[in-house]
Amino acid sequence: MIERKIKKPVICSEYINIYKPQPDIYKGVNTENFVSGEKYDEWITNDFTVIHENGIWHIFGITHPKPKGFVSAFEYDKDVHEAEYQLFHCTAKGKSFSDVFKKEAFKDENKILYPSDRPGERKDIWAPHIDRIDDEYCMIYSPEVMRYAKSKDLVTWENGYELFKCNDGGARDPFLFHDDNGDKYLLFCEQNVLKYRKTRDMINWSEEVLLQTNPFSKGASESPFMLKRDGMYYLMWCIYDTRNGCYDNRTYVFASETIDGFEGLAPITMLEGHAPEFVVDGDDTYILSAFYPENGISAAKIEWK
Repeated sequence: MIERKIKKPVICSEYINIYKPQPDIYKGVNTENFVSGEKYDEWITNDFTVIHENGIWHIFGITHPKPKGFVSAFEYDKDVHEAEYQLFHCTAKGKSFSDVFKKEAFKDENKILYPSDRPGERKDIWAPHIDRIDDEYCMIYSPEVMRYAKSKDLVTWENGYELFKCNDGGARDPFLFHDDNGDKYLLFCEQNVLKYRKTRDMINWSEEVLLQTNPFSKGASESPFMLKRDGMYYLMWCIYDTRNGCYDNRTYVFASETIDGFEGLAPITMLEGHAPEFVVDGDDTYILSAFYPENGISAAKIEWK
């Protein structure tokens, strides 16, 4: 039997900080350290999503003002996620991602989906994932309930829609993977496991299916991403185990010949990046990372070896 060589992604360039948040007025709910209507000079980014439409690249993601006393992910003993109640939106014009693979190419647009825009929902809005479904853009977000907002133009959003409620109150970090046969898999995290529900129409969903148990028993999987390349399914996620700060930069990569073959597999490599997103643009692949190696969104080029 001839074993198949599995190509693995390798970061082959320096990270470039393509988006740096600018000072802005906080319009969320008052918290211990933040007041609605006040201007804050520094904002922190977290899990995000990328889409390219009509010659414009869009990034949407979690954001909140930088807490007082926050020095680094290793030197803050309070709630680093305080006031993660809204999403940033930044854009850059470019036909290909190489056109925007430049320092601070992305510029701030208006923040979206404040708690006041989402009555009846939890204030938190975690890990958005955006996709084009028919003639609308669909932004899926968590926790616990996989909700979505929809838009025609990526500017004005109508919320109040729900895909399904998960069995675990901490379910989070949705990612919608489109397979070649038309099946769609909504991946999400629950404690130390990854699960999915399958659909073809975004209305009728399968029951929860275990995708993978985290092989590291003392860590939680975060921010899953999946892509298919040369017939192989590649699953990526970053870990959180309290040992590497609150924006952990260890992204593990797994490869399987089937979508249900990840259970028990060892990673094929580890990449440095937090809450990773991958952009496949023609023959080029890029990894995008939140906060690491600096606040904002950074990107690096990937080779497959």
